Amino acid sequence: MLISRDRSLLSRSACRPMPGRFLAGTWRESGHITLAHREDTDTETIAAGLHVRFAVPIVASPMALMTKPRRETKLPGTDLLGSMACRLAHERLAGCQSVPALGVWFHGVSIMPQSAGPDHDQRLKVLLKEFFEAFFLCFFPAWAARFEFIDIDWLDKELFLAPPQGEKRQLDLVARLRLRPGAPPPRTGVTDLVALVHVELESRASTLAFRPRMFEYYVQLRRDTGLPVLPIALFLRVGLDGIGWDAYEEHFWEQRIVRFEYAYVGLPALDGEQYATGENLLGVALSALMRLPVDRRAELYAEGLKRIAGSGENDYRRFLLAECLEAYAELDEAQKERLQALLHTEAYHEVEPLMKTTYERGIERGIERGIEQGERRSALRLMEAKFGPLSAKVKQQVEALSPEALAQLQLDVLKAQALKELRLED
Repeated sequence: MLISRDRSLLSRSACRPMPGRFLAGTWRESGHITLAHREDTDTETIAAGLHVRFAVPIVASPMALMTKPRRETKLPGTDLLGSMACRLAHERLAGCQSVPALGVWFHGVSIMPQSAGPDHDQRLKVLLKEFFEAFFLCFFPAWAARFEFIDIDWLDKELFLAPPQGEKRQLDLVARLRLRPGAPPPRTGVTDLVALVHVELESRASTLAFRPRMFEYYVQLRRDTGLPVLPIALFLRVGLDGIGWDAYEEHFWEQRIVRFEYAYVGLPALDGEQYATGENLLGVALSALMRLPVDRRAELYAEGLKRIAGSGENDYRRFLLAECLEAYAELDEAQKERLQALLHTEAYHEVEPLMKTTYERGIERGIERGIEQGERRSALRLMEAKFGPLSAKVKQQVEALSPEALAQLQLDVLKAQALKELRLED
C-alpha cells in the first residue's frame, strides 16, 4: 500500500477487520509511507530523523462484525487478504509493496478518508488515467471518435522549462496515442497520426497564474517531442463557460504578439444533475464538483452510488468512481441524514456491497495517531538515554502533551543538559 505525504490512499483491500491486526509502516525520506499488515505486532515505535516506524491497531467496527464474511477475490497486485489491484503509474509503485487496508462502516454508512489537505491532483489523475476515453466521451465527444484509446503511452511528466539548468515542473497527465484510421491529421502536413494529449488539473480559484504556465508546458512539450499537442485544462474551482477554449496572450504595446488557446472543462459551471443522471460514469463521479441543486444533493449522491454499483465495472474501477463521488460531495447534516435514510431503503440495496469495500475516515486518523505515538515513545527513550530512568509522573506529562508541544520537546531534549531544563515537573 502506498500513501502520499498528504496521506491520500492509493491502494486498498476489501478484507474484513480482524482483532490483533496492525498496520505497521515506515515514513520514508521520499515522502511516502509504506505499510505492511502484521499480526500481534506491538505498537513499539522508533523515530529517527525523518524515518518513523509505526504500528496502528485495527479494531473491527460494529457493522463489520454484523456482516457475513465475503469470499475474497485474489487480483493481481494484492496479497491473499486483498481484493483490489492498485494499478497506478509504475514509477509510483517502484520498490513499494501493495498491502491491504480496511473498509469500515459507521452506523451503516461508509466514509472515505478525508485528509486535512486533500491531494485533488493525485485522486483525479488516477481516475482520469483509468477513464481516459470516458473523459473525452463525456466532455469532448467529437474528439473521442478520432483517438485510439486501446494502447495509451503515458509519458514521463517531469519537464525542464529551460534545460539543462532550468526550473523543473511536474505535468499532471501526458498521453501519447494514435488517431483512428480515417481521422483528420492534427495539422496540415502531418502524416504520422500520433499526438500528445496534455491534461492539467487546476484546483486554485483563479486562472491568472495558470494560463502562462499552460503555455510554457505546451512550448516545451512541442520542443521536446516534435509531436502535435492537444492541451486541456480541468478546473475544479473555476467554471468559466463550463466547456470551451481559454487563451493566454502576450502584447507589445497595442500589438498582440502571442495568443495560445487550450480547451478546458470548468466543472463548477456545469449542470451537475445532467451529468449525475447521465450515461457516462465518469460524469457521475465528477458531478459532485459541479453545480447541484441544494435540495437534490442527497438524492443525486445516492443515485450516483447506485449507478456505479450496478455498472458492471470491476471492483477497482467502481472504487475509483465511488471514492471520487464521496470525496467531493458537500452535504450538510440534514443532507447526510437524508442520504443515510435513502441508502437504507430497498431501492438502494445494491449499493451496500459497493460501500462495504470503501475506506473509513478513521484509517487516516489511526495512522496519524500511530505516528504521534511513535514520536512520544521516541522522545521518552531519548530522555531516558540522556537523563536516566524517568518517573511515572514525567512519563504521564509527556503522554499528555499536544502534538505541537511534543514536537518542541523533541527539539529541547537535544539541547538540554538536565531533565529540569525541559520544564517537566518530577
